[in-house]
Amino acid sequence: MAVENVVMMNVVGNLTDVNKFAKDIFLFNDIQLVDAMGEIDSGRFTLPVDEKNLEGLLGLGSLVPGSNTQIQKKYEQMTKKLLGCYDGQLKYEPETIKNVDLDADTIVSDTETFLDKFDSETDEIEKIGEDLQSVDQSIEAYSYLKELKEPMQKLFDMQFFKVELGSLTKDNAQRLKNIYPSITSVILHVGDSPEGEEVFLVITEKDFEYETDRMLKALNFKLLPGFSKDFKGTPEQIIEDLTKKEKELESKKEKLQAELKVYRSSNEENANYLYNELSMLTTINIMEGYMAFSDKNFYFSGWIPVKKEDTIRTITDQFPDMIVLFKAATPDLKPPTKLKNNWLFRPFEELVKMYGVPNYKELDPTPFLSLTYMFCFGFMFGDVGQGLVLLLGGLLLERKGNQLGGIAARIAVSSIIFGFLYGSVFGNETLLHPIWLRPMEDTNTLLITAVIFGVGMLIVAYIYGVINKVHQHQIEQGYFGKNGISGFILYLTILVTALGAMKYIPLPGGLVTAGICIIVGLTLLIYLQAMATNAVEHKPLTKGITGEYYVSSFFECFEMYLSMLSNTLSFIRVGAFALTHAGMFMAFQTLAQLAGGGVAGVIIMIFANIFIIVLEGLIDCIQCLRLEFYELFGKYYEGDGRAFDPVTSEVRRLDAAL
Repeated sequence: MAVENVVMMNVVGNLTDVNKFAKDIFLFNDIQLVDAMGEIDSGRFTLPVDEKNLEGLLGLGSLVPGSNTQIQKKYEQMTKKLLGCYDGQLKYEPETIKNVDLDADTIVSDTETFLDKFDSETDEIEKIGEDLQSVDQSIEAYSYLKELKEPMQKLFDMQFFKVELGSLTKDNAQRLKNIYPSITSVILHVGDSPEGEEVFLVITEKDFEYETDRMLKALNFKLLPGFSKDFKGTPEQIIEDLTKKEKELESKKEKLQAELKVYRSSNEENANYLYNELSMLTTINIMEGYMAFSDKNFYFSGWIPVKKEDTIRTITDQFPDMIVLFKAATPDLKPPTKLKNNWLFRPFEELVKMYGVPNYKELDPTPFLSLTYMFCFGFMFGDVGQGLVLLLGGLLLERKGNQLGGIAARIAVSSIIFGFLYGSVFGNETLLHPIWLRPMEDTNTLLITAVIFGVGMLIVAYIYGVINKVHQHQIEQGYFGKNGISGFILYLTILVTALGAMKYIPLPGGLVTAGICIIVGLTLLIYLQAMATNAVEHKPLTKGITGEYYVSSFFECFEMYLSMLSNTLSFIRVGAFALTHAGMFMAFQTLAQLAGGGVAGVIIMIFANIFIIVLEGLIDCIQCLRLEFYELFGKYYEGDGRAFDPVTSEVRRLDAAL
């Protein structure tokens, strides 16, 4: 339950091994890719000067990056096309080609052969489909003229007239009728289209063609596709011939589809294999974009967990003469943060990342956030029945891979536990006897308990902050800052002194006075923290201190006291929302009683539970998050790190961007 230690791995290998090495690293997965060219240029990619490393050292002087976007696009296009042939049903299983040597030329050639056969069948089916569409359009067009018993050639062959078939909307058809006396064409209404428009046959004298076309265009006259002078005979004969042709085309299409189905089925295993090989080539090409290359060698860099060094050595031992070096993090080599949490806390990493990823030297706040978030939510939303509903919904979401579902399931368990403590089941407080108390009957105990637990959380937050700052060698903030050791002792002293002065705890009067003196002294130390730091570091006391410092430091001390008070009292809201939860049920129960109980009362209570689970549950989640981010994280967490991205995530992201 911490930030996992990682180490930089630098590799120099023979060019002939690059594809197999990249594939093995991808299958290993637990590595974050780093731009090798950048590492070499910065001087961090160093090799010991000896005879074994001579070739690798010589290659450092003539390096080129490994990016090749053209071949990448080619692999991607072929992969997508292959996947499309099977409607996206091919399975990506890189383990199936773990021990296969990938020959790019052979894979591309085999894939092209498969796709050529598939494309020829598909193209012919698509062509038939286009022909069928054209035939259907012609059948529809001539169906409006079935009453015409004369051959269509007589219409189309008229020397001085043009014939058109088209449609107008109902409104435009009415406008056409209104201006019909002024139109220099014969316009016949021949039917209504399936879209609800009126269909007209327009016969125009060619001398007036321009005027007619302009008028029809103004009315948005749409020509019907399929009305062509290429067809001979009467409309009824044309429809008969077209129907016959339609059946022939459909028969041919069905035959080709059956053949294609057989081809697809018999070649599915081969297609799936090619798909995995192409996908791996795409992946390797993306990974090679992070490498640098000389005439004979490739250079690779990446972060791996320290505990995986032996696994990496097992991989690299397969390649003769490969050089592998491991380098720990340094001030100029800031590693990514790899979180390591158990099944209980892992979903809450998403909430931590919403604020920011912990830097490499920070304690992982996930365990503390997980426990406090679950506690606060359960305290506010304690109900056995509603908790079970939330638990069921959370488990269903988690099964679908949604991390928020995992969070919902865990806070639901807390809600159930507090439901037993409060004796509440779907808002009913008569079914269970409370193990602890009923919120509306013992308000003071509830609110005081919330504040006491809040103080405990703040104390842990101070301890986290001290450890983080001391570990990062932040002397001023770690020892003398408001959230460091001085601020922590000041907070504890104020608590004890205030409780003693108000007689809540037995404290001799002399100790109260001593506490006040300590408070004054620590406040002065925090006010002059820069001087104290200079003294510890054996620097001149006033080095880097100006008049402006004293003013800003005064206001920082003032803000520190305000935040101590507000942070402590903020946890009253945990108890207040528990009261709100119980109070809302009382309000709905009153409404149910006013409705006379019975069916109406049951409906009101069902609505009440749905309303409270959805709305109040969401509000309580937000309030818990607010307490974590503002009251607690501000004490100890910076979140300025960068997440460890395993190679599969990086490849997936870059693949999508290309």
